[in-house]
Amino acid sequence: MTGMLDGLHILDLSGITAGGRTTQIMADYGAEVIKLEGPRRPDPFRHWTVVTGSTGFGDLGNPAFRVVNRNKRGVAVDLKHPDSRDIVRRLVERTDVVVENFRRGVLDRLGLGYATLREWNPRVVLLSLSSQGGTGPERGYVSFGSTLEALGGLMSMTGYDETTPTWSTNKVNYPDQIVSVLAPGLAAWGHLRSRETGQGCWIDLSQRETVTSMLGEWLLATSATGAAPTPTANRGPDGTDFCVPCAGEDEWVAISLGDDRHWAASAAVVGVTDDRFGDAAGRRAGYAEVEKLLAVWAAGRDGDEAASRLAAAGVPAAKVAKAHELVDRFAAAGVDFYIPVGTPDGGSERQISWAFDVTPDGGPAVRRRAPHVGEHTREVLGELGYAPVEVDDLFARGVVADRVVA
Repeated sequence: MTGMLDGLHILDLSGITAGGRTTQIMADYGAEVIKLEGPRRPDPFRHWTVVTGSTGFGDLGNPAFRVVNRNKRGVAVDLKHPDSRDIVRRLVERTDVVVENFRRGVLDRLGLGYATLREWNPRVVLLSLSSQGGTGPERGYVSFGSTLEALGGLMSMTGYDETTPTWSTNKVNYPDQIVSVLAPGLAAWGHLRSRETGQGCWIDLSQRETVTSMLGEWLLATSATGAAPTPTANRGPDGTDFCVPCAGEDEWVAISLGDDRHWAASAAVVGVTDDRFGDAAGRRAGYAEVEKLLAVWAAGRDGDEAASRLAAAGVPAAKVAKAHELVDRFAAAGVDFYIPVGTPDGGSERQISWAFDVTPDGGPAVRRRAPHVGEHTREVLGELGYAPVEVDDLFARGVVADRVVA
């Protein structure tokens, strides 16, 4: 299979989600990605099963890890061993983009800072996905999704009341998701620049600032008015969007009534004759009353019925779908969003694909499952020019491994 990024070589030093998802997207489009881990301290995301539960497979027990690391080959190298330096140098010499998300300063202490990488390969692009960038007094801080939502300002706007900021939780992991959508484009841009100029570059992406950038209109509003935005639960800024409970356990329907025609259509379905809500200003002023009217009507119907009746009348409405329902819903709609991917036991599982198609070719594809720790160490060392006896020696001395080492 071929892809748009065929011939692009990526060395993935990252862990957890942001870096893993970034390089997975590029691997899906044909890039060759080598995932380098420490044999004693591999990517901890392999075992983060608190959200998904474990499905076995040892160091591939986390289903989310298997998704964000598909299409990669795994190499285990002890970067603290002095004899690992030649291995990394050979990898970097054939690499176009290095991706890392270590705590700031760790790469330099390992002797793998940008100056060294550039010495080995002047064309290499280093993409760093750090918590708060490479400058400023907080550059050495470590963050996860919860702290990034707090640091970036997002949590001040999400919640059900003004006194209880709410984290989107690691079921969503919003900061890592938006970073991993932005970062592949930056990596591709850096590579194109390198091809044009013959010189690589260091792209230093601050995850905190990326989160804040998503709040642009609110920052502008605060600057202009002095008023800080506050959480408003499911109520949108224009006060004409609603989410009300339906019959059944945890059944909800989302309804948008910004257009007067949509209100008129929904009023006919629900049986409301009060003309105070005929325009958007009236619906905003009477938001609580409109919400109650909709909720009383929806309470006698399940989410599918409520949404379908409103949609049939031309009202933008949808049942709030649960994650486990989406596979069947996409299939029923004729959308091929889930694809089969092999598992270590020779079986198959469904993983998410991509939200778009590329015609006629150059689109994404799954070529291999996620690797075990060091699964391809011998294979890659051979490609780097090491003789079999040299490879055996590196294994014997603990410089490299093909499994987790205690």
